[in-house]
Amino acid sequence: MGLAASVKYVYDGQPGETYWATSDIGWVVGHSYIVYGPLIIGMASVVYEGVPVRPDPGIWWKIVQDHKDICDEEGYHFILGRTDDVINVAGHRLGTREIEEAMRAHPNIVEVAVGGVADPLKGQLPLAFAVVKDGSRISTPETRAAHEKEAMDTVGRLLDAIARPARVHFVSLLPKTRSGKLLRRSIQALAEGRDPGDLTTIEDPGALDQIRAALAGGGG
Repeated sequence: MGLAASVKYVYDGQPGETYWATSDIGWVVGHSYIVYGPLIIGMASVVYEGVPVRPDPGIWWKIVQDHKDICDEEGYHFILGRTDDVINVAGHRLGTREIEEAMRAHPNIVEVAVGGVADPLKGQLPLAFAVVKDGSRISTPETRAAHEKEAMDTVGRLLDAIARPARVHFVSLLPKTRSGKLLRRSIQALAEGRDPGDLTTIEDPGALDQIRAALAGGGG
């Protein structure tokens, strides 16, 4: 009953419409909103097996186009986001994905994960973990610090100073599920000294070890 009600009243789902949840089906959000919720109220549910960048980075948009998820009368498509991808920094609500995209504009950064870490003054602070293209540019403490500043400045220039991460830690891989979803909540939990939660779907447990090492001062 709860799933049916949330699909109808939170997501405005109606019988006969098409719904697509991009969560990992192994997580409770995944099987709740890929299988049970939409089907209970008579919606069609899109199921996609694969990662977001294969066979090409546009695959999710093609699926949206083919199945017309949330399309208004003028032809604009709307993608529903998640509240746990939004952080509150000194009263400013910031999307972690926007910060990640801005940092990826740096020519030597190929992947980024950003989470909000509790701060007694500002509420939360953005904390970034980045994978670089050329590791030689962060091979010494001096070049690593310079590269961190460059990454921070890139975000500040493209977004605003309020979105500038408090730290940028460099790792060789980011924790993801086997379907390619970043484990932002687990990263945030480790940064705040909490248990990272259910890790049964993680692709490589060594990625979290790198996060721990970076936070402890042994990494970026």
